[in-house]
Amino acid sequence: MKKIDLSIYKTYKPYFVYFDILIKKVSSNKDSFLEEIYLSPSSYRRAKNEGSKIGKQLTIDLCNYFNINLFTNGLIDELETKVNEVYLNIYYRKYDNYEDDYNWVISMIDNNYIFNPILKLLRLLLELSNTKKSNDLVEKNKELYEEVKSYELFYNEDLLELLEIVEATYQNDIDNFYLSKEFKNELTYNSLASRCFYDRKFIESIYLCNKAKDRYIKNENYRRVYYINHVILACYNELKKYTEAYELAYNQMMSTKSDVSYKYEYLYTEKHFINACIGLGKHDIVIKMLKPKEDINTTEMVALLYALYNTSKKDYEEYLDAQRKLVTSERYKKYFEFVDKLIKTKDKAALEELNNYHINETLLKIIK
Repeated sequence: MKKIDLSIYKTYKPYFVYFDILIKKVSSNKDSFLEEIYLSPSSYRRAKNEGSKIGKQLTIDLCNYFNINLFTNGLIDELETKVNEVYLNIYYRKYDNYEDDYNWVISMIDNNYIFNPILKLLRLLLELSNTKKSNDLVEKNKELYEEVKSYELFYNEDLLELLEIVEATYQNDIDNFYLSKEFKNELTYNSLASRCFYDRKFIESIYLCNKAKDRYIKNENYRRVYYINHVILACYNELKKYTEAYELAYNQMMSTKSDVSYKYEYLYTEKHFINACIGLGKHDIVIKMLKPKEDINTTEMVALLYALYNTSKKDYEEYLDAQRKLVTSERYKKYFEFVDKLIKTKDKAALEELNNYHINETLLKIIK
């Protein structure tokens, strides 16, 4: 398991990279700027390149000028502990302390410490790992990413590995990015695999998933294994590799069924399993799984009705009629009308209308 070391930030040398960035924002000529505030450009260069003794006083003077709070060894120790805690929680998908971690990072950023670039990288990691994130969260944090990216030379090797994870989310030329090198962190492969999936590059996504999965297994990170399998399952069903999806989903369901801590993983895997069953024509399994359920969502209802129709037209009509009698809203009366048309006639207009009912797109593709 990776351990992030921030001991270098107890010295003054790395902060001159940060000062370079700050100075560039206020002056096009660094030497002139330094002379204007009565600091020696040659001393600045020595402190930056060699970490000379004058570095401490220059750091204090520049912190005073930019109204930045200086580090202490205790603060760096606290920061290192928190960075490792946050990374560990993200890596193992543990979100119980997410709000506390996020609030701590924000409060530290507001204090405007000299190590703010590290805090902003940590904030970006937390933003992108938010399980309640909206669809436009990546776009909303693009400005933060560009700022964090501008601090690249400030980060040590361990932090660059974390930067690489978020870079995978924002890369424009994703093909060249993931083909260009081997990545140190499996979370980078994880992020790239998701990107490829949403770009409908399913073969590439499976390849990247397996790169991440091998390392997760090695580190006994089974929650991440189950999570990456969700992406693989979605790819299999999109590629119509229903047998592969069925077998992987079945095995994962058996692994997670008896452990309540993996309830989410089980339920999510079940969705892929149902899609694979529909694709394979295993309608009896779908009926057995879904018909006893009291609270059935719009996707599951489509799958169940489709399975019933392909098993017994009589059972289908009876079940459909019973469900229609239970609904009162016009919207859901229309829903059953559209489902009926799609199942019986593959009606394209009905298919379009069903896109407004939050039904799994892969299931609709299999049915049509």
